[in-house]
Amino acid sequence: MEGKPLHFFVCFSRLALRLKRQHARCLRIVLIIEQKIGLIADRLNLPTH
Repeated sequence: MEGKPLHFFVCFSRLALRLKRQHARCLRIVLIIEQKIGLIADRLNLPTH
């Protein structure tokens, strides 16, 4: 039983890496959107996180 969580974690991290590669473009778009939201918040003097 002790080895199972580690095995699950390894499988999950591999899956996450594969998804990251597939969705690199989407992640880039999300980052750009977050940056724009941050700039707007700076202009309006809103506290961010």
